[in-house]
Amino acid sequence: MDERNLLVMSIIERFCRLIVGVVFLLSGFGKAIDVSAFANLLAQYGFPSLMWIAPIIIIAEITLGLCLLLRIYPKQVTMFSIAMIVMFSVAFLYAQHAKNITDCGCFGAIKILEFSPAAVYIRNIIMMGMLLFSYIHLPSETKVIFSLRQYVFFLILLVASFMTGYTFHNKKKEKSQKHPLIEKPINETILKQYYNFSSDSTYVICVFSYRCSSCWNYMENLNRYRESPEIDHVIALSVGEDQNNKFVQFFNPKFDIISVNETEILKLTSVSPTVLYIQKDTIRYVIQGIVPSIHTFEKDYLSN
Repeated sequence: MDERNLLVMSIIERFCRLIVGVVFLLSGFGKAIDVSAFANLLAQYGFPSLMWIAPIIIIAEITLGLCLLLRIYPKQVTMFSIAMIVMFSVAFLYAQHAKNITDCGCFGAIKILEFSPAAVYIRNIIMMGMLLFSYIHLPSETKVIFSLRQYVFFLILLVASFMTGYTFHNKKKEKSQKHPLIEKPINETILKQYYNFSSDSTYVICVFSYRCSSCWNYMENLNRYRESPEIDHVIALSVGEDQNNKFVQFFNPKFDIISVNETEILKLTSVSPTVLYIQKDTIRYVIQGIVPSIHTFEKDYLSN
């Protein structure tokens, strides 16, 4: 191969590595914005026992993206990247057919970059093709070119690690006024289109998905909320379908269940389950990721 062809192949190889590296970084940082939402998605995929691995996956994505961009150990990183794409594709294929999930959660909070399931598979195939091309045309050397790349690498990875650790915490008590829904009137949310609220009543709203196996673990807790004299109404906003009426038969719910559009409910929350406490037409508390027991809810929230 003459020098001109070698130059062209080198340019294409760098371009492929650049594109895939940027995708990995966008995917990792998008998930790092709200790691709990990504962990919750893993549970909806059917892997609730692997929710703890969410931060590790995010750091791995960002690490691979940085290595691809900075050409750090390119051959090894390229093969690891292909393996990760295959792993993601298989997991999404399982979730789509076994759990009827169409949201791959690839870019986390960056919803503008989400694709349809078919487009996700096509994108992943293209990325794997680009990585294979890059692998074939990479030079044999794999060492770091110069130390500046190491500093850039570790600086960005440090920021990513901080974001991941900051947003991934056990949401047992989510009273933070930083949540955008707290102290928000319900007539300024999509809740008003699902229920006729009264300013004289108090409400507990639970948003959950039938596909979320971890949500099912909390439904008995929600059933007990009707026993509290300080809660007038308990309502569940459900996403998906109760296949063969299994949910109703198993839990015999003592609360109203209202089916909602998944796309619409994302305007309210991206985490299942999410519990909202409403008093005087205003959202007072938001609890994400769990439905606490009625004892805990009364002690930590209603007693103040």
